[in-house]
Amino acid sequence: MSDEFFDIDFEKVEILRGETPEDIIQKCFVLCKDYLGGIWAKISVENIELERISGGFSNQIYHCALSQSVEPNGDEPREVVLRFYGEKQSNFDYESNNRLNDAIISVLMSKHNLGPKIYGIFPGGEIQQYCKVSVILSIYLRQIFNISLLYIKESFISLLQLLCLKRLN
Repeated sequence: MSDEFFDIDFEKVEILRGETPEDIIQKCFVLCKDYLGGIWAKISVENIELERISGGFSNQIYHCALSQSVEPNGDEPREVVLRFYGEKQSNFDYESNNRLNDAIISVLMSKHNLGPKIYGIFPGGEIQQYCKVSVILSIYLRQIFNISLLYIKESFISLLQLLCLKRLN
């Protein structure tokens, strides 16, 4: 397989699953107000900016930020990600715990600095730290230093004792 296949500019690829609800900005605003508090609880919906992030296979993901005219207090986040769980494809018999397992794993990853900070878990989703990232292209994977960093992170993840179902049917 040629390297050209792996050097797709994924920053230009947009994958959106499901319709964006009409009331999504109001829904995101209320969740941020309730779970983040501080300045988020004192502003109006007109003081936030919302953008849907593409790429989620089953979830809908939104970037929510305070407008430039609003300053956060102390260590409050200026921007967050809201992840709304979508329908998950699974081969488990324990369907009711599927999203609970996701939430547990997210919290553990956050606690060990292996993933974004979790600001809140609500029925149907979670609020996370916004981390601006770039797509990993194959040219970066060819560099031994980058591969080593990935393996180190992966080894930490493997060592976590996750509190979820270990047996698949």
